[in-house]
Amino acid sequence: MNFEEDARNLVNSIKNDYTNGSMTIARNAISGLITLLTNHPLVSPQQIEEVIVKLETSKPSMPSVFNSMKIVKETLWNFNINNFISKISILLANLEKATENTINEAKSFIEKNYHKKEIIIATTSYSSTVIKLLDKLCKSCNINVFILKSIWKSFDYSNSLKEKLISFCRKVEVIDRKQLLLQFDTIDFALTGADCVVFGQGIVNGTPTKELANICKDYSTPFFVVAESIKYTENCKTEDGFDFVEFHLISKVFSDSIFNTKNSLFA
Repeated sequence: MNFEEDARNLVNSIKNDYTNGSMTIARNAISGLITLLTNHPLVSPQQIEEVIVKLETSKPSMPSVFNSMKIVKETLWNFNINNFISKISILLANLEKATENTINEAKSFIEKNYHKKEIIIATTSYSSTVIKLLDKLCKSCNINVFILKSIWKSFDYSNSLKEKLISFCRKVEVIDRKQLLLQFDTIDFALTGADCVVFGQGIVNGTPTKELANICKDYSTPFFVVAESIKYTENCKTEDGFDFVEFHLISKVFSDSIFNTKNSLFA
């Protein structure tokens, strides 16, 4: 294939990815760009910038993709392809570190504040960061997870999440709102990811995150969010299939400081 065709395939694969979490999509965009340049080392900076701009706008509701591509675009200055690939490889590693730091912050808080052998958690939608956090938590205590049913465009995000969790969590069950309400008195806290964190306003995440947040508010149950700092922005588009959840419904946002955001505002 030629460069243009490979570039088009990369952009379309990111734009049409409706199953992975936003951090996975951002990492895939960077990895795909590295592969593209490795396979086509003679392309010009202008050709590369065109691809970056298309990737930058491919996921309007996911700042992790936009912000990552913005950083990538800044590295085009004084272009050398080997140096460029090296720099965006470092960015890829920093995204991994941001997730690790976010998970560790949340894990530390939960272990400090929930001294129980068994913890019951409610969640919804799909988040690779939540999956990794629950994997770590399950190594130190018994975790029961209730997943609020989430289906969009015929894709069952709740069952996809369940399939990821059943290998390491003690009990995982997908339930509807009525069933969840019957269980809510036993739930220690709710935990979700976020595709976007809007400064001073709230978060954006897959439907039905707001429904779960409202239930938590009614039952005075903590509602926690894990969101890497690359997802922070001053404005975020709420597309079909996503919810905007105001900060007054959120008990705490766990994050990192790798990308120099205002995450201290959400502590």
